[in-house]
Amino acid sequence: LESYSELESAGSGERMPTSYPLKGTASIVPDEVSGLVQTEFMCDEGVRVVATAAGIVTKASGDEESGYNIPIDHENGYITEYVSKGILLIQEGDKVGKNSVILSVIESDTQLIYKISLENEYIDPIGVMEING
Repeated sequence: LESYSELESAGSGERMPTSYPLKGTASIVPDEVSGLVQTEFMCDEGVRVVATAAGIVTKASGDEESGYNIPIDHENGYITEYVSKGILLIQEGDKVGKNSVILSVIESDTQLIYKISLENEYIDPIGVMEING
């Protein structure tokens, strides 16, 4: 979390959620309740979920068994949300840098749901994330 200050002074590029929260295969699917687009990743044991941009953890609710909901405010209108089971490595109010580890997955075949909102409206993550390959 020490890297947050360095990243904060580096400019707003570090606050754009353009990277992936983990290495792996993603699926773009509609949320079952809202119908809005979200990204789902399948994770193996030991995978570390990272913040996709610098920001402040606004909530860290849940537990290891049922999963955590972790929204991060990037202070530029973007909020990223991570929902998964695992070991929580941050807490509400923490300042995180891009690629800071926020959660460690403890079981194989664990699902991570990743959402991006802009100005309180969920958006298609493909429009923001850098896709290479």
